[in-house]
Amino acid sequence: MGAATITTKVYESVNTPGQETVVLTATNDETYEAKTLKVVLAASACVMEDDPQTIAVSISGRTVTIRAAGLSSDLVCLTLFGTY
Repeated sequence: MGAATITTKVYESVNTPGQETVVLTATNDETYEAKTLKVVLAASACVMEDDPQTIAVSISGRTVTIRAAGLSSDLVCLTLFGTY
């Protein structure tokens, strides 16, 4: 288990404070630590490649763990919601 690689930084949206979005190159059980949020309250993740699989996320403070069996260096869009 390691840290996912940031592919594209989107981070906090001006119109939606408390939201952080990032595109990652991720493998199963890799983590991402929020850059603009102090506490992550909810997360949404989807695979951005032609690979219809389910992704689960675990949240602990500012850290989100991406879990998807078979996920191997795929592009994942991760949107976090929380407090800043």
